[in-house]
Amino acid sequence: METLAVRHPGFWKSKRVLELGAGQGIVSMSAIALGAASVTITDLESALPTIENSLRLNRFDNTILHSSSHSDNDHDHLQEHLDQTEFSTLRNITHIHLMPLDWVHHARDLAEISARLLESDDFALHRQPTTGKAPALPAPEHPPPFPIDYILASDVVWVDYLIPSLVETMAALLGISVDEDAATAPALVAPLPPTSQQQQQQESLPPSTNDQDRRHHPWPVILLAHQTRSTRGDKILFEALARFGLAKTPIRLEHEDHDNHRNSNALPAEDKKNNDDPDEPALELEHVLQDPLFRKPNIVIYKIWRTK
Repeated sequence: METLAVRHPGFWKSKRVLELGAGQGIVSMSAIALGAASVTITDLESALPTIENSLRLNRFDNTILHSSSHSDNDHDHLQEHLDQTEFSTLRNITHIHLMPLDWVHHARDLAEISARLLESDDFALHRQPTTGKAPALPAPEHPPPFPIDYILASDVVWVDYLIPSLVETMAALLGISVDEDAATAPALVAPLPPTSQQQQQQESLPPSTNDQDRRHHPWPVILLAHQTRSTRGDKILFEALARFGLAKTPIRLEHEDHDNHRNSNALPAEDKKNNDDPDEPALELEHVLQDPLFRKPNIVIYKIWRTK
């Protein structure tokens, strides 16, 4: 995330992100600090109070916080607090949505998340870039069920029996119909075609690493920071991704040379380069900065996306 912000200034400022399995919320707080337009933080219901406390301890309550546990009075108090802070004078304010998401029973939680995001002010008034020559695109007439640009997940693959549920949740967020109770092949939800006006504007857009909406590919892109704990767990993960037609490619870490990267991660050839990558210009990173404390050969950052 930091590398993207450094190499493409303002990259996160127009983005809407969702974090899976947030834990303490560190990844989400990084997105907030980098100026994301909205950040949806998800985990089990029991984890949400801890995340909310982390937000307050790190002074990220000086944003607009929409929590599933808040009453109307709580929200009014937060808004009053916001109005009294210097942060309220900033043009770009991150909207935070703190929502429960149980991967095993994800359908109900995702429906609530979708409804919350689609009705929220930060979607209706989603700000456009203030710099650059690319013209702002109109909001789609029929938006995807999840108005999200990036899905972030860090160190969420560790219990084997939860991995299929995690991938099913990812697939659902990418518009792939998932039946929680049936072991049938997934059905794809086709993206709505752009209007003629949108198509004309798409064709007139110059290549840009800050093309925030990617109308030609309306589904979110997943960034997964993954630590291999067992070959069995990796096998379950990769097979589940393939079953739902999700492509993946690794982002090389700065301390790895080419041969070490190839050998240590043992990646299939198709993972090294995929022409269907919808976000390649923005995330074409040969090296990603990594804290020396976490430089281990079993840590990989994957970019995952829907190919159809």
